[in-house]
Amino acid sequence: MYPKLLEACLLAAKLQLEFFQKNLKITTKSNPKDFVTNVDLESQKIIIKTLRNSTPDSGFIGEEEDNNISVFAPNLFIIDPLDSTSSYIEGLDSFCISIAYLFEGVLTEGMVYKPKTDEIFYAKKGEGAYKIINDKKVELKVNETLLKNAKIGFNSGYSEEAKAKVTENLKILDPQIKSSEKSRSSVLTAIQVAKNEFDLAMFGRVFIWDIAAVKLIIEEAGGIITDWKGNEVKLDLENLKKEYQVLVSSDKLIEEVTQCLN
Repeated sequence: MYPKLLEACLLAAKLQLEFFQKNLKITTKSNPKDFVTNVDLESQKIIIKTLRNSTPDSGFIGEEEDNNISVFAPNLFIIDPLDSTSSYIEGLDSFCISIAYLFEGVLTEGMVYKPKTDEIFYAKKGEGAYKIINDKKVELKVNETLLKNAKIGFNSGYSEEAKAKVTENLKILDPQIKSSEKSRSSVLTAIQVAKNEFDLAMFGRVFIWDIAAVKLIIEEAGGIITDWKGNEVKLDLENLKKEYQVLVSSDKLIEEVTQCLN
């Protein structure tokens, strides 16, 4: 499936780069800070069309709600066509495309593509996780460190309630860690854990399309994704509006963090 996922990412990325820092049609969704552009919508259409043409019996779950959903489809794709639309609008490079592939209900492959740097982050179940750039393949491994040495990346989304909860958690953790930093893209922040740029990521409000691909990438890189109590996060295909509160790290560091928070 790797070539098909990459083709879909590259075609969507071509559109995104073509319209980057140009006039966009911008509207909002859940609140005034939750932006969507014509590029988000067209990117999702491109990805779905590309994958549908090459993969029969497919279902699609996409952030922009133009879904052909069948959780019982043998081939199911979970798509975030443009993660961190606000970064894209502002002309920053911290946006990406995320696609997860489930075969007969099992999360099998995940790909994240960063258009501005031409970086591919990819995992296949049982075969590890990798960063690929300029045809060079580098294995991803989640760092194991102690809480006192930890660098945390965090994102609360657009919810004031989630923001308050993340802030409350950081008040507990900040005196015990090395540093914390607010991030833009939840997908890329999770990837930064796999790249050892962060030791832990904390998200106050994410959805299935934010975490599906990175869940496999992190797990294949030796890490885990849990809720704030340390329970494994499972993708709920029957409740697409479910909001997840997530930690991304090694099992040992998450154990330390959850002991502090609970």
